[in-house]
Amino acid sequence: MNKIFKTKYNYLTKNSVVTSELAKNRGKSGLVKTALAIAAVSTSHLATAVEIVYYDQIRGDLHKNADGTLIYSKGEDMYAYYHLEKLAITAVNPNTTALALDLDTIGLTHFGTVIYTGNLTIPVSSYGFSLYLEQDSSIKATGENSTAIKVLDEFRNDRHDPAFLALSDEEKAKKIKELYQNLYTHIRIFNYGTISSENGDAIDFSAFNRKDLFGKVVENLKRNDDRRVKTSVSIDGVISAPEDKAAFIGSDHLDHLVLAEGSKIEGNIYLGKDDDELYLSGSDISKVKVLEGSYKNNPDALDNTENNYLAFSQELTGSSESVGTYEDKAIRNFGKIRIRERGILNLTGNMTSNSGKVGDIQIDEDAELNIAPKNTSSNIRLDYNVENYKGIIDLSKNNLPNDTLTISGDYRKLYRYTENAGELRVNTFWQNPDIQQTDKLIIEGNHEGTTTVKAYYQGKESIFGDVTRSDVEKNGGLLTPVVEIKGEEKGKFEGTAPTTNAGEVQLVRHGNNYYWTLTALEQPAPQPEPVQPVPQPKPVQPVPQPEPVQPAPQPEPVQPAPQPEPVQPAPQPEPVQPAPQSEPVQPAPQPEPVQPVPQPEPVQPAPQPEPVQPAPQPEPVQPAPQPEPMQPAPQPEPVQPAPQSEPMQPAPVQPAPVQPEPVQPAPQPEPMQPAPQPAPQPKPVQPAPQPEPVQPVPQPEPAPQPAVPANNGPMIYAEQIAGYVQTQRIAREALLQENGKLQTRMGSLQAPLTPQTWARVGGGYTQEQGKDRLAYKSKAKFVQIGSDLFVNSNENGVRRGGVMASFNRADNKFYDKYHAQNGYIVADKLVGKGKLETATLGLYSTWYGNNGLYLDTTANVGWIGAKYTAQNGNKAKNHGFSFMANTEVGKEIAISTDGRWNFVPQAQLTLLKTKMGGFNDGIRDMKSTHQTVLRGRVGAGVSFNAEKGKNANSFFASLNLVHDFMGAKTELEVGRDRITERYAPTFGEVSIGGVLPLGKQLSAQANLNYTRALSKTNTLFSGSGKEAYQGYVGLKYIW
Repeated sequence: MNKIFKTKYNYLTKNSVVTSELAKNRGKSGLVKTALAIAAVSTSHLATAVEIVYYDQIRGDLHKNADGTLIYSKGEDMYAYYHLEKLAITAVNPNTTALALDLDTIGLTHFGTVIYTGNLTIPVSSYGFSLYLEQDSSIKATGENSTAIKVLDEFRNDRHDPAFLALSDEEKAKKIKELYQNLYTHIRIFNYGTISSENGDAIDFSAFNRKDLFGKVVENLKRNDDRRVKTSVSIDGVISAPEDKAAFIGSDHLDHLVLAEGSKIEGNIYLGKDDDELYLSGSDISKVKVLEGSYKNNPDALDNTENNYLAFSQELTGSSESVGTYEDKAIRNFGKIRIRERGILNLTGNMTSNSGKVGDIQIDEDAELNIAPKNTSSNIRLDYNVENYKGIIDLSKNNLPNDTLTISGDYRKLYRYTENAGELRVNTFWQNPDIQQTDKLIIEGNHEGTTTVKAYYQGKESIFGDVTRSDVEKNGGLLTPVVEIKGEEKGKFEGTAPTTNAGEVQLVRHGNNYYWTLTALEQPAPQPEPVQPVPQPKPVQPVPQPEPVQPAPQPEPVQPAPQPEPVQPAPQPEPVQPAPQSEPVQPAPQPEPVQPVPQPEPVQPAPQPEPVQPAPQPEPVQPAPQPEPMQPAPQPEPVQPAPQSEPMQPAPVQPAPVQPEPVQPAPQPEPMQPAPQPAPQPKPVQPAPQPEPVQPVPQPEPAPQPAVPANNGPMIYAEQIAGYVQTQRIAREALLQENGKLQTRMGSLQAPLTPQTWARVGGGYTQEQGKDRLAYKSKAKFVQIGSDLFVNSNENGVRRGGVMASFNRADNKFYDKYHAQNGYIVADKLVGKGKLETATLGLYSTWYGNNGLYLDTTANVGWIGAKYTAQNGNKAKNHGFSFMANTEVGKEIAISTDGRWNFVPQAQLTLLKTKMGGFNDGIRDMKSTHQTVLRGRVGAGVSFNAEKGKNANSFFASLNLVHDFMGAKTELEVGRDRITERYAPTFGEVSIGGVLPLGKQLSAQANLNYTRALSKTNTLFSGSGKEAYQGYVGLKYIW
């Protein structure tokens, strides 16, 4: 059906051209009262092209008076439902609107409107207007200052009967309550098409403000079952407005704007009043300059209760103080900002929340809050609390140090169930000699959770610069804080950063600041944690209460309450006259001294001092020194009773006449001499300085004293270093063990009569500790095969020669005595693991003399391969080569008559050279030197041969002393650092083994070795500097 809608005046059909006169007429008729006004019903100067194709007949009804005004009967229902295949509207005249939304609901009880295009089926929503534009639909405004979609004034004078307008304001207000039983509660727009304006704003909801004819916000009308009033706009297509115009202007109610992935927005965004929400989910906002949570034209006129929300999962660059450009957007007046997964906020300046309040920024996993890179260092302030879960705060993008980010609120973990409070990245330049500059995070509130700190430079994790331990020692320790907390530290920052040398900087806490350090400190430092109880001095703070006690000391004289003790001189009651001692209660006037200075006043009645003589009774008050323990007594609010003595002040009225009579005791003035003693009593009052002990309150000063000694410890090695340095040592020990002795290789010292082929497999465990700090444990598996190439004999003996090959694989663990975390040495010394492989190919030649003398020589070349995995996850690999030459000499000396038992002295000298290749592990350059070992062995043992010269049972046992003349240390150049570890050069060795015939030509062999260093080293492990166990089993076949 081609009809668009029907009125008394005209029919519009597809491709109709709406003229100005027609538009004027339509405007007066209120053509689409239900909520839709196409081509600006309220304007009389426009020309609009309309293309509408219907699927269904329009439903809805309109009524109007002959004079063009609208009349509705109370309680009328009005629903409109427009299902269109396509909608294309273009407003071409100036100051017009392509689609105007008329939300005046005079006289309606139930109403709602929906316009949708495409094949969807959308229900009509009560009290709401909904617009769904599919991809081919568009709403455009091309005229000067024209708007694509705009809400008309809700309450408009031209919509009412003249008789209504003639009513008084009071009558109008009453009538409004009757006519407007319900109002529109929501506007929804879902746009897959295009909404654009070439010379004005694209979407303007500013008139959706609930104002009545008097310009007042309507608060006293029924609110549609208390539904919240809001707008909801979801954009998957295009919204376009010119530069510095608005793509969206919000209402006075909640505005919910979603810019979906794939959408494109051109023009600024202003959300308006009330709590508004803006979601960016991958939209093209390259042509947006302003993201404003409040009004378009007055961003400073904020409602104190307003709390706007911005959430995004895309990159956004700008700040609150930006003037607004495409590259540096103005992001203003959002009380809460959430950076979602894959979201990035690049800060170009300060960020402030609504009305100067502290807002909240949440950083989700894999999200980033960065200081945007520029040519100078930045000092940026966030007037927000920051909550972080596995997100990144990156101050290193600038590739310059000295950027500072200040969080005015708290910085804390995002979720209660985890301590993870994300990651902080900084640039730190550390050059020699100790020139350190670093980015800094300042938290003015509290910190809660665990935050990891890393140093980055040009996107690579590393300290920039060439700092070594020796340079740090020259110039002192902690330099520039990386993190400064002005509130309370309820969590921790921890982190490491590699250098281009052997050292690893770690983050260490000092007070409430965190610094980079290269020094490993002993664990006593954790004592600052108990220092935390130092806050106990806070209770000491109540001690200042003694300050009021200062006046209290005066009541100490009031403490003549002990005077009742002098009342013990009850004998005095005989001169009951002293009963007026109640008058001496006049000492109560001493409370007058509580009035401090008044005491001198009683001194003025010099005559009275005589009665004051009873004051000597305070001499017993001398026990008042007891009040010193009574110092708590100053609290004796009993002093409060002293004021009761104040009522006794009337007693002084009696003294005037009466006292002269007791003047008779005036003879007491003699004791009055001690009276000066009470004067000293004020001296005990001096104990009031006891509040001076309150001075311990400065004890809190030690609280910040988790003082970190700058250079009292060894350098912190990067965890990889222990593996890099010790791998050559492990390789050398493996190669030497493979070579072994003649007895361990062949099972006995028996000379063969014919060639043999042999093989053996074995394994071993070695743990060795250096003299300085490093150690390792190694578990090895080994296989070796060999075969005689010749066996020659003559009248002097037998010579054999052959070829052999071996392969060894070891699993290693590396340890560092000064392994540190957060700058402090920890109990766990394991710093990494590794794998080592060696393969050798060699020759051997052995002479067996008929007199029992033998001489064995071997030589081989080998390949070494190593892989390293540090505890921090860093991996590297390397390879090298080896060469070894060995000579062993010994003699079997018969110690039994049958010649089967022999004593065997032995000596051996082995030369081994290894060279590991240089490599870079991605952070630092490693260069190893040629390592040479010259190892000597002397030993003696016994052997048993069941039948000489034949395949028979044999057994041996030996005790050896081994010493390294060269090679008892290993070295590695790491950057500019040369790392050396020294090992015990001398150790003892015990070996046992034997051969068991399995036939005429086949026999089995086995042996065990135990090695132990003869000196202790760094005692990283229990026991000596070295312990090793090896065991081998093998077979020999005689040809």
